[in-house]
Amino acid sequence: MSKVTPPSDYAESLRNFCAAVLKNNEQVTVYSNNYRAAHIRALQNIYLTVQLYLEPKIFSALAVVYVKHYPSTQWDLNIYGDSFHELLAAQTQGGKAKEADWSLLAMIARLEYAIGRAYYGYAKDERLSPYDRTIDNSGEFLFRLRQQHPYTRIAENLDINRDLVIRCIDSKIYLNNVD
Repeated sequence: MSKVTPPSDYAESLRNFCAAVLKNNEQVTVYSNNYRAAHIRALQNIYLTVQLYLEPKIFSALAVVYVKHYPSTQWDLNIYGDSFHELLAAQTQGGKAKEADWSLLAMIARLEYAIGRAYYGYAKDERLSPYDRTIDNSGEFLFRLRQQHPYTRIAENLDINRDLVIRCIDSKIYLNNVD
């Protein structure tokens, strides 16, 4: 292990850190592993219902791929994963296309992400357009969504094939159709 000379200023510190990352310096490996693990855990915390539909090893593999190819653009990990639904939707073209209903999972992921944004105060009133396909039997996944996100009030007569609105009122999340 090589000895690191302390930097004289912040800019130099950043240059040294970037150089160490590019060289796969073992001192930075711990940081890289922690970064990856924290971001994977964030996806696990956000997409609770999606995980119910996938084998743990499949969800973990998707999370690893997502973390590798989609760096965080926010400081708050509670809202990491804004494009995770796109990765799920793309699985219809992959080797595991028959493993799950990827379009449904992508739609559930969009809902879970929007619920999380509302829960953490990033959106007071967010609209979601219907996904690109009609969902015939949404009762089961809405039931699971209610179980995984008990702080969310999901309208009993919710039609997932119409525009949705997610509102945060007094720390409660409401999921309804747009009137």
